[in-house]
Amino acid sequence: MKKKYPFKPRLPQRQFNRAIHLISTTSTPISRIIKDLSLTDEQFYQCAASRANNSRALVSARTARASVDAQTIADLAREMVECAKKEDPKRAMAVTQAYKNQIDTYKWLMAAHAPKQYGEKTGVEVSGSVSTVFRLPAKLPQGASLSGRASPGTAAVQDRATTGSISDHSVNDKKLLSSANAENT
Repeated sequence: MKKKYPFKPRLPQRQFNRAIHLISTTSTPISRIIKDLSLTDEQFYQCAASRANNSRALVSARTARASVDAQTIADLAREMVECAKKEDPKRAMAVTQAYKNQIDTYKWLMAAHAPKQYGEKTGVEVSGSVSTVFRLPAKLPQGASLSGRASPGTAAVQDRATTGSISDHSVNDKKLLSSANAENT
């Protein structure tokens, strides 16, 4: 009869270190490595979370694994060129496409393992300008001032100058501008 323990046996540090070594030096999936070492996912990730050094080691191993994948891509590219030279032209296209699919898979894995280095760079670029147009009459009515001190009866002109409200006064503006242009000529 098996004894049931009230707790789960803790993963020895030596086994965790072995798993980290395999993760960083091979392109074998992490779940396969954990299974091959007779571990459970829960044991492995609990051990990774139990110490700060372990979690850093796991992150470093995944980043190192991305460089292993980069080397694998370089090897596949060389192999693809050699095979394409040896094959007849009709078959070379299919062989080349098969290698390209493998290379794309490794690129995706690299982006998943080290997103800061190999992930897609996304960003939002915002450009444009905001401008405010104040239309003032070419010649202010007598007694009007834009200096901040209002003369009696000039509140409407100053209000229009500071708020930029144009729609109510567009007819008057045209008359003032046309009269100012007539005076200048």
